[in-house]
Amino acid sequence: MLWVSERQAEGLLLSLSVKRTLFAGRSQYQDILLVETHRYGKVLFLDGAVQLSEADEFFYHEALVHVPLFAHPAPRDVLIIGGGDGGAVREVLKHPGIRSLTLVEIDPLVTRLAQEHLGARFDHPVLRLLHADGIRHVAQAPSESLDVILVDSTDPVGPAQGLFSEEFFGHCARCLRPQGFLAMQSGSPILQLPLIKDVQAALRRGFSGRAWLYLAPVPTYPGGLWSFSIASMVLQPSQALRDAPRGMALRHWSPQVHQGSFALPRFLQDALKSL
Repeated sequence: MLWVSERQAEGLLLSLSVKRTLFAGRSQYQDILLVETHRYGKVLFLDGAVQLSEADEFFYHEALVHVPLFAHPAPRDVLIIGGGDGGAVREVLKHPGIRSLTLVEIDPLVTRLAQEHLGARFDHPVLRLLHADGIRHVAQAPSESLDVILVDSTDPVGPAQGLFSEEFFGHCARCLRPQGFLAMQSGSPILQLPLIKDVQAALRRGFSGRAWLYLAPVPTYPGGLWSFSIASMVLQPSQALRDAPRGMALRHWSPQVHQGSFALPRFLQDALKSL
């Protein structure tokens, strides 16, 4: 039997048995592996790290997208940086009030494979897909032109490193309208606590001290519990302003889950006190 493994930390491997390999190769930017596994369905690896699995990606994408969008009174204009697998796009487009959605993904091979193998759709009339550098895109974007920015990136290595910088967060704050939100993945509370503290500290400097942390389970990610960081100059994100409309297909998010995701365990509360 063929197995594929991710070294998630020193002394820690995630190993999955493989039915078939759908793609293995290198783009201009990264190594890409797409396999179909026995337990988790199709799994996408970038530079050896799991980005999504069909079985549990809904935890990640619903947490990243619906917390800021349901905490915003009327999200209309949304930007996604990264997210070439299409999961965040799918969730944003479930909101009926969206009038513009821009996806900036640096690697066109990721979006092509997502369309061919993961069911991604990039043909919605309000969607604009750009294969470009998200850092440069935000730096050049008009001020106060967006309601929500979602950073759906890999860990801060390689092309994604600049997406975790204070300079990038400052550009995001400029691009957002007064009630806008920036939300992003910020790593494993168990295995990447220094990263979480660095992201929270940089966000607080960029957003006048107004940044929060929330959590969701993602079984295939290192440690199985994942953190998200969110910032806003005006709004407080821990309460959903409305429930999902009838017919919105959700598997993780609810107003109760939304509120509960901000209830941090004591070790995280203590870690963030010093910021």
